[in-house]
Amino acid sequence: MYSQFKSNALKGFKWSFLNKFATQALQFIFSIILARLLSPDDYGMFAMITVFSSFGMLFTDFGFGQALIYKKENSKLELDSVFVLNVIIGLILSALFFILSPVISNFYDQPKLNNLIKVVSVIFLIQSFGLVNFIELKKRIDFKLLAIVENISLLLSSVVAIVFAYYGFGVWSLVFRAVINMVFRTIIVLFVSNYKPSFNFSLDKIKVLWKYSFSVTANGFLTYWMRNLDNLMIGKIIGKQALGVYNMAYQIMLLPIRNISNVIKDVLFPSFSSINNDIDRIRLVYLKVIQTIALVTFPLLAGFALLSESFVSIILGEKWLQTIPILSLLALVAIPQSIFTVNGVLYLNTGRPDIPLKINLISLPVYAIGFYLGLKYNGVIGLVYAYIIVYGIQIIPIYIFSAKNIKLPFLDFIRSLYPIVISTFFMCLIVWWSKRLMTPTEQISHFILCIIIGILSYSGLILLLRKKISITDILLERLKS
Repeated sequence: MYSQFKSNALKGFKWSFLNKFATQALQFIFSIILARLLSPDDYGMFAMITVFSSFGMLFTDFGFGQALIYKKENSKLELDSVFVLNVIIGLILSALFFILSPVISNFYDQPKLNNLIKVVSVIFLIQSFGLVNFIELKKRIDFKLLAIVENISLLLSSVVAIVFAYYGFGVWSLVFRAVINMVFRTIIVLFVSNYKPSFNFSLDKIKVLWKYSFSVTANGFLTYWMRNLDNLMIGKIIGKQALGVYNMAYQIMLLPIRNISNVIKDVLFPSFSSINNDIDRIRLVYLKVIQTIALVTFPLLAGFALLSESFVSIILGEKWLQTIPILSLLALVAIPQSIFTVNGVLYLNTGRPDIPLKINLISLPVYAIGFYLGLKYNGVIGLVYAYIIVYGIQIIPIYIFSAKNIKLPFLDFIRSLYPIVISTFFMCLIVWWSKRLMTPTEQISHFILCIIIGILSYSGLILLLRKKISITDILLERLKS
């Protein structure tokens, strides 16, 4: 049983990592090009739309996709029933979003949003036709086909967006990119997936899945607003320009989480289904997973915090300089987030999606109050400080609930991470000291030199402590063979 898990997981990790790496590399390149062609106002306008459109995405399948993955075997009738339900929900969401477009534009006092939202509304219906096919590929851990689907659609839609941005279409470039991307994703996945949709429906099958899916959806609802209250409040209270700047910094901060943490999380959920009754195995794998994530994300995010000024100036350009302090602070929040983001997999695979729901029920009002007070006190920077404080408090119940769920001793948790934390801390000191000694005659060369110093110092420290880090020994053995 465990060997099956290991084989499936390793195969999934390989293709999921390649997929995420290729996707995020393309995303990063295209985002830099678009950032130089578009303004913070354009990104702010689009972020206003995504606050609500992404919220609608939570209800596209009401958590039935996660329920299908959790269940070991799925009948054709189960898949068809979820497919029919998805199409109905997609149609309702598209119609609702279209009708409410004037309300949303009035909320932000941005009349231009009205037509933009109406165009974006078709995404819900388009996506609904391919959701079960995506679930089918994930369940059998076929991340190779997922990589093909996601990267082709991203490439084609981004090229279209760049052309539109070049010819002065502004925020419409981002809207067209989102719609075209979803069109290609859905068409391609319908062709490559083994599942062929049929309009068969069984209410009894839906009822069986509902108990699990309800907690997933309810938790997704709360998690979403915790992660998007900041965008909503900035857009409403301050405006689109400030929101564009903040959103750009936030998206950069998410890069390591999307590339490392989410790769592992996406693979673990379907892979864990083969050992979801073995708490000892899950605990062992969990410790190795967070260690692997931290090994990469901790120094990378710390580097963002230290070198944000050079990164923004060189990569994004002068019009994005306001993101520098925001990026530095958000990177600090992302360090613990990068490992705790996989905790949701533990709850889902131990049949306890109600645990994160309880945590988020308490956390959501705290975030709302903190963000509001932070904005009123010192604008976007005040909000970011509030984010750091509230998340720092939230870490305590996040750890307690997950540790209790898999019987994880605190010392084992600390023992798996402390060598990485120590190495990251001393790397930061070395890079900071080097920055003070160097005269930045040439910004690009200065930036590259700091990166090299950071990589060498961190790698050297990790090698000195490698006996404490099992994953490093594994990697070295792989390289030798």
